[in-house]
Amino acid sequence: MKKTLLATTVLVTMLAIASLSLPVSANVSGDGRKVTFNLDVPYHPEAIGGFCGAAVAQMWIDYNTGTSVDQWELFYGDPDGPWDGIYMNNPEPGWWTSPQGLEVAMNWYVQPTDPATIADYSYDNPYVAVAYQAISIIFYNQPSAALVWDGDHWMLVKGVVLQLNPMVIKGFYVHDPYGFQEGWGFPGPDVFKTVKAWVNAHFTPTIGGEIWHGKWVTVEYHPEATHPTGFVQGFSYTIEIESSRGEPTTFKDVVNEAQRGLSENGLYDSDSFGSRLKGAKATFPIRVQSLSENLNDYYIVPFEKGGKISAAAIVDAVTGDFLEATCGFATTADYLMISNNQAEEIIQKYIGKELAGPLELVWMPCSHSWQPYYPFWLGVTVDGDQIFVDMNGVPFEA
Repeated sequence: MKKTLLATTVLVTMLAIASLSLPVSANVSGDGRKVTFNLDVPYHPEAIGGFCGAAVAQMWIDYNTGTSVDQWELFYGDPDGPWDGIYMNNPEPGWWTSPQGLEVAMNWYVQPTDPATIADYSYDNPYVAVAYQAISIIFYNQPSAALVWDGDHWMLVKGVVLQLNPMVIKGFYVHDPYGFQEGWGFPGPDVFKTVKAWVNAHFTPTIGGEIWHGKWVTVEYHPEATHPTGFVQGFSYTIEIESSRGEPTTFKDVVNEAQRGLSENGLYDSDSFGSRLKGAKATFPIRVQSLSENLNDYYIVPFEKGGKISAAAIVDAVTGDFLEATCGFATTADYLMISNNQAEEIIQKYIGKELAGPLELVWMPCSHSWQPYYPFWLGVTVDGDQIFVDMNGVPFEA
């Protein structure tokens, strides 16, 4: 494990704060130009769809107490006991885990030392939220929960990559509880997202939810009970939002950018990605069409090792920027579990109509896929109907 001077200094600061009786367990690595803080938070996928908030609470509680509280207990609670479950106090139907519910759950099980508390925060500026997400990891040795996809999903922010001199927040490691799907290798624990990808594609303003509407919402630990949301105190930093590197014209350009992004963000040397990337070779990039007006098309660049996909990177197809990366072994050497021919057969059996043209590989955030690593096939019938097939072979309509 390499430590830069800054890394060592910040570790001393974290150790001083450790008197709060909270755990101090971060993997710290760096090469003199950047440093990574990645908390050792146990990963738990959501038990069923809709349990993302319960899974985030389970991971966070496990990290602080060493106890894995059952997600069903977290979600529903004990009607005869003091805990009523994190689905309670929801501001409107459909909020399976409200920020208030998650806040109450965390304080109940973790019981931080007074006046420290875990509270929900609503930001008008996403980059102020980004700074506090980094501060939580670096100075308080605590992850935070982020409400993503317009308020439809929870992720746990548990690691940050900093560039040094000057200090630049480059990106985050997140635990995404959406990895409950059987037979699929990605995503799940330690997904790396650049700040650009995090703010543009994931950590977006909440829709609905009364007091949280139009806000960037988190649940965070703070030793002084609360912190301001309009500005950041005592933390000198900038945030990296890469300008366009230029639209890639060849697959080699895409692969080069994927490798550059992995290197520039320290992933080759990280505890999470290092062993997965060592000896792995980039394979043929896969282009995915975006169905969202706010997101560009992108390429998935799989990395193969030992006959399996060990990691994957995402490169913006319009700007050429490296955006994200994930690791973990997929079940086969082929990244796409369902081929276009298989998807076409599934669609024709499902709807009984001919298709107007070839299928396209597409993605947009929806209940069938919260992650760009889970693209799906789109077919359009001769009548103009749109039919999708996910990577588990399940057809659905928009």
